[in-house]
Amino acid sequence: MVTKSILKPASIKLSRAELQEKIDRIFEEATHQSECIVNIYRIVFTEWDRIDRIGGYPTVGCGMWLYICKKFIEFDKKHHPECFNSGIWINNGFSSSSKLDDWEIDMSKCDVKYS
Repeated sequence: MVTKSILKPASIKLSRAELQEKIDRIFEEATHQSECIVNIYRIVFTEWDRIDRIGGYPTVGCGMWLYICKKFIEFDKKHHPECFNSGIWINNGFSSSSKLDDWEIDMSKCDVKYS
């Protein structure tokens, strides 16, 4: 029998410039919004392929949340004009908090079940 554990994910130590570069690349290379959302999650959950379930959402500063939201709006206008622009981010993206610095990521509300 395989034992599965639920743990708090590790903190992300990337600068604003590094995060923006990764996010920009995601939107440049993707062809579908589902690729974008998964790859954004991969940034903060570095062991993405080992995860069975995530409870809760990462919380990010308002600056990062808005930056990603605007990226989804632009992307959806081009690739998914029939849908509500940035709807996937609003429904499935990270939470935001004005208590965090603009590009800070808080993983404390996430529980991750690994395989």
